[in-house]
Amino acid sequence: MGDVANTCLLVDLNDRVVDTKDLREAHKSFLCHRSFEFFAVDQDFNVLVQLRSARKDRAPFVWSGTCSGHYSEAEGPMEEQVKQSLVREWGWEPEQGINRIAKVYYQDVNHCEHELVHLYVCMLAQRPSELSPNKKDIFAHRWVPISEAQELSSWLQQSMNAVFKREECKVSVKEASDT
Repeated sequence: MGDVANTCLLVDLNDRVVDTKDLREAHKSFLCHRSFEFFAVDQDFNVLVQLRSARKDRAPFVWSGTCSGHYSEAEGPMEEQVKQSLVREWGWEPEQGINRIAKVYYQDVNHCEHELVHLYVCMLAQRPSELSPNKKDIFAHRWVPISEAQELSSWLQQSMNAVFKREECKVSVKEASDT
């Protein structure tokens, strides 16, 4: 097996771990594995999205959430890996907590993706004053209204519907807007 940073957890549709595998092999063999996607949402209900760079192995030049990654048990709790990914990709970590809001089963034959994606959101009291997008990961980025972000790619539409149509998120959004 490859190094820890390149391994992922293979899971069944109930999110039970069945094995570990090199990430490239999991993609190549179209094996279901665990991943995460994070959405930063500002006080005006705009979400920070990124256009993935050409250097990405999967889905280059596709709009996606604020950051994403593949979970490896050896690298600590998933919430910590989401934060590490934010620092690596953006040079920023939210002051507010992040919340896991849903899981989405996702298949994309064109990009060799077969994932059970844990979706996270953070309602920001204010936008970060400075972002430093890592050009290895991010080609472009922008803040867009949630409704418009869903129109940028089929992946964003599927994942954002799972996050922002949930009752728990509506409560979080309301609480964040009152502060």
